[in-house]
Amino acid sequence: MSNNKLFRNLDNINPTFWRNLQVRFDALHNNQGKEQFRITLTSISAKELGELSSALSLPIADLNKEQLIEGMLVIDSEKQLLVSLLRDFTNRRKNTIIQYYDLHTKGQEKIYETPTAQLFSLYMESPALLYEIYTFHLWSVKGSGSLLSAEAEGSDKKINKTKTEKIAVEKGYQDKLCDNLFKQTGRKNKYRVFSYAQFKERMILLLYKRVNDTSIPDFEENVRNQEVNALMFDISWGNQTVEMKAATLGERKGIKQYVEDTFDTVLTELKSEVFRDYDAKVFKAAVLQGTTATGTPVDDFLIDRITFRGSPLKNAPEVTLQLKDIDIWPSVMDAHEKGAVNVKSLKDIAYMSVHSAKASRTIRSIIKENGNIVFSMDDSRMDEATKVRLNQKFSEKFGIPLFQEITNEKFVAGKADLFNYVLTNSSADALREPEEKQALQELQVAGLLTVQDDYRIYCLNEECSFQDKAETGNATLEECPSCKEKEFGISKSSSILTNIKNLTSAVRNQLEHICVGEEWIVLKESTRKYNSNQYNFYNYERARDGKPLQVLITDQVIPGRVVKQLIKQMTPLFVIFVGKQEKDIEAYNNECIQAMTFGEVFSIESTIAKTHFNKLYADLELRSKNFNAKAAYEANISITKEVGDDPTKVGREYTDTEFEDDVYCLLKDIFVNTVKWGQEMKGQAVPEGVFSISYRKKKGNNLVGHKFAFSYDCKLTRKAEGYNLTKSEQRKAVEYVDTLNNSDYIASYSMDNQLTAHIFISNRLRSAQIDGMIRYFEEQLGDDYDAMPVFLESDLLMYLHTWYRQKEEELRQAPNNFMAQLYELFKEPGLITKDKIDRIINKALDPSLRELEFLDMGKLSKDITE
Repeated sequence: MSNNKLFRNLDNINPTFWRNLQVRFDALHNNQGKEQFRITLTSISAKELGELSSALSLPIADLNKEQLIEGMLVIDSEKQLLVSLLRDFTNRRKNTIIQYYDLHTKGQEKIYETPTAQLFSLYMESPALLYEIYTFHLWSVKGSGSLLSAEAEGSDKKINKTKTEKIAVEKGYQDKLCDNLFKQTGRKNKYRVFSYAQFKERMILLLYKRVNDTSIPDFEENVRNQEVNALMFDISWGNQTVEMKAATLGERKGIKQYVEDTFDTVLTELKSEVFRDYDAKVFKAAVLQGTTATGTPVDDFLIDRITFRGSPLKNAPEVTLQLKDIDIWPSVMDAHEKGAVNVKSLKDIAYMSVHSAKASRTIRSIIKENGNIVFSMDDSRMDEATKVRLNQKFSEKFGIPLFQEITNEKFVAGKADLFNYVLTNSSADALREPEEKQALQELQVAGLLTVQDDYRIYCLNEECSFQDKAETGNATLEECPSCKEKEFGISKSSSILTNIKNLTSAVRNQLEHICVGEEWIVLKESTRKYNSNQYNFYNYERARDGKPLQVLITDQVIPGRVVKQLIKQMTPLFVIFVGKQEKDIEAYNNECIQAMTFGEVFSIESTIAKTHFNKLYADLELRSKNFNAKAAYEANISITKEVGDDPTKVGREYTDTEFEDDVYCLLKDIFVNTVKWGQEMKGQAVPEGVFSISYRKKKGNNLVGHKFAFSYDCKLTRKAEGYNLTKSEQRKAVEYVDTLNNSDYIASYSMDNQLTAHIFISNRLRSAQIDGMIRYFEEQLGDDYDAMPVFLESDLLMYLHTWYRQKEEELRQAPNNFMAQLYELFKEPGLITKDKIDRIINKALDPSLRELEFLDMGKLSKDITE
């Protein structure tokens, strides 16, 4: 039975759980104490302590590191030991923990950023997840293995998730695997499935092979030592591949036979050496222009279907071009000329159907973690001569082979994938191919990462398990403290440490290209805090029309709750992820967010950078045209769920900032001409935002334009009695009005040459303070200005917005009347009530006041069908 299954629940945890993970359980357990725990905590950063305290439900507000340590020391001894054990597990696995946590928690609400807190969260969810991390780490630090492709015509013969999961958890499947390995390796060694790591479309299995069974000396008594070697294989039902990192030919043969029997398929081993001898321009021309790599036509080789993974079209959909037994290339050329398809790298080709005299097959591309590509097909029931001939014709057409890993680094997009792959790796030792090492070196030279060498000294006595950390590669000891041996070996591992500050600077340097020619202006940076996470935004403004662009650079997964808040900003946003691969960030793309990897941005040539980013922004503009209604709908749901009717039940996770964003979305949907300042101009004497109302009204024989401007402020409260509008709030409100009244733009826009009203929007207001605020406005503004305070509670704002959404089609028939009624609602000082809203609703929907008449399409349709 695998350890994942054995230790799924906290109730099953025992010392064996930790020992199997190579955690120093006995040493930590025997030396446990308050002072030892303090030493452990001292080695943890303040941020990590804060997150760990939060995970343990300890108070963390405004505490420094020493205070956090003192707070942690009060937890019971059992939790102290747990923290020490988890901390020990993080050694040399920090990057793997972060990478696994990112994949595991994608889209979830609560996200920790530091490895010990992440590990605690995963452990509390299920201790078995630590075995997934252990397995994933071992796989990550090993080099590439033997890759095999599984192909079958019928879906029942393909590798599938259901059976793969059974291999990981069911004894019968595991026994058959281990028996097969036992037989294929000469019946000398026993095997067991030790653990596994499951991801969206793949499963990594770790097997132990017993190679020795002896007793070794111990301080108290000799102990049995069953020495093991590890072998691993990865089953991917997404790529239909099997990759083996096994030590012997017999083990590789045993795993291959087992997978073939289990899934009733045939595995074809792909060549292990990477193919590099091709011309990227030749391949691109062969796809988009119908040429051949040899320059001469390829006989008996018809391709009548091709699928592109993405396209230059809006939202980059997959595109398939297909004919029946007719060469597809004229259609591809036409589609390319019309901007429907393009080739930026080898991975852009997903599938193609090929036909020759003796065989018809679907060739598909497999994308490896490092961005390299393998083109494969089902060669079962195909004689060797036919297979060789198809491979030769494929090579003559495209200049690349089948069944062999091909470097994608010759394309800019492929180089981007390579940079991302390096940044996702925790170990430099796992980078074996020349392209990978070259990318690592480039990132090092640019100061974007460093490689740290770690050494361990170990006893050369085969029966002794002593090992310890060493400072250098030349370290030695007089004798082994365990067995008195005099000879030692040194092992070296190299860890990759990224520099997020320099990575951020590199991205900003690339973005500076859009400012060439003063097309874009760099604005002041801004900071927003969502839950416990702080995000720094780099702001730009297009010079010709003042349109905004925000850029967020992060090496963390963004929680689903935060993504919703970013969407509700309704500002075009580039999110650039560091240390993430393209397939892991696609879900973030939506109407106002364009997600990119660091590799993509870093690889863009300076000569095309400006065009590239401007095109991405133009795409965002198109995608966000009809986005207001969706964002407002989400805001309505958010206020209903998070704010409700009782201020005392507003959760601490729902912040003032989120309330401001939600209110802005609702107002923006009703009033097109709305701006939000708030957090963006924090520290300046400005209100939350401003919106305008404009309409035309008949006066005699003329249509007279009416234009008015309103400011608003959001006041979230958790007090049952309502928000307290103190003297300070009164002074700030009048200051806001004065500031806006002094603006030439307000004076020239509004027909009163001033602000019409200042609106307080809160989930609950104190009615007793309303008259006081009105009097204060009258006293301070005097006869110079007429702006008065207006008060609106959030439930009535949602009531107004819901009505607007439900009656939008009817309101389009009287746009001027609708705006005139809204002006009447917001111009009067005091509290807006439901009765007032109902009155303006009735008048806005009055059929006799309609300005436009629509043809009744329902009656028309019925009439012409009778």
